[in-house]
This record gives sequence, C-alpha cells and structure tokens, in this order.
Amino acid sequence: MRMARVLLDHSEKLQDFLKARVLEHKAFRLESDIRELIRAFDGREIEAKIFAFDPSERLVLNRYTKVGRFVHNAPTCEEERDYAEEHEVIYPVEVDVVAEREVAGRYHILITEVALQVDGFGLEKAAKKAGAVEAYYQGKSKFEASESRARCKPVVEGVWFVTSQKAEVNCEQAARKFGIRVIDVDGSNLLFKAFGMRRLPQ
Repeated sequence: MRMARVLLDHSEKLQDFLKARVLEHKAFRLESDIRELIRAFDGREIEAKIFAFDPSERLVLNRYTKVGRFVHNAPTCEEERDYAEEHEVIYPVEVDVVAEREVAGRYHILITEVALQVDGFGLEKAAKKAGAVEAYYQGKSKFEASESRARCKPVVEGVWFVTSQKAEVNCEQAARKFGIRVIDVDGSNLLFKAFGMRRLPQ
C-alpha cells in the first residue's frame, strides 16, 4: 500500500513537471514569434481591431532597426536610479521585446511583454518595467548626445502586453490604469495574418 502511494506521488510530480515544461516551451515559442513579428514591421498602415479593449483603428507598424530581448542588470544613470527608487523596481529588469529606431536623433521605442495569460498583477509589473526601460533610454540619450533632458527624452510609441489567450474583461481597468494596450489571441492573429506568418491556435 505504501509503495503504491509512493508511486502515485512520483507520477503526480512527473505530470506536474511535464505540464510546467510544456507551458515553458509555449511561452518561449510565443516570445520568439512576437519578436519575429515585430522585426517584420515595415511601416505599413493597417486598419483592424488589434487591441482587446479598444475599437478598430488605423495603426502604423513602424520599421525598427533593433528588436530583441531587453536585459539590464542595474541602474547606471540618475534617471534609472530615481525611477527605481520611486517605483520600487527590482533589478535585473527583463523585458521580452524592446524595439528601437531613431528619428531626428531621438530614440523611439516599442516595449512589449509576452505571456500565456494576462491579469492585473502582470500588467502592473509590465508597467514598472516599461518605465525602467524608458529611464534607461533617457540616460543613454543624455550620455550619447550631451543634450538637455527634455530633448533627450525617448518617445515611447507603445507599451504592449501580448497574450495567447482571450483577454478577460476584468483586466481592462488595470490595462487603462497602467497605460498598457493588450493584444490577445485575436489581435495577434490579425497581425500574423497581415505578415503571412503562422497564426496562434484558438
């Protein structure tokens, strides 16, 4: 009897482990797909309902010169240190996708977090990290250009949260509070379709 209980316990642990690995793989694949999608942006304008909590709109998908995962181990300038202290940001800061381009000497950035599901806590966390990324680019601009803080302030072209599930209505208030635009499976698939890429399963 004891042996059967031990075997059952090991079986349940193995199932939990395998489920966790499957979810981990799905999350990694989704991040990779979203990075590939944003790299494909070519400046075209589309009209569609991309964002879960907003009506259909015209959206320009700007071409970015650099798209990748953002990892920053510690604040390195005054702007970052001030923001981290005020908003209790814990380093290292990791963001799934940060895309950048320069226009007239200023950084324009798109900040995107990717997750299998979305909730209020995830949106709040994403907002904090987005602020840390903006502070990083402001400090970087000042260092490179030695210009005034106002002129060096980066242009944040969007803070997106992409999920492979349907966005729940109860997340709308948090998304608006933190200034984040949520793209759920429907919006993602519209974008994938526009660029001839593999769509997410419904």
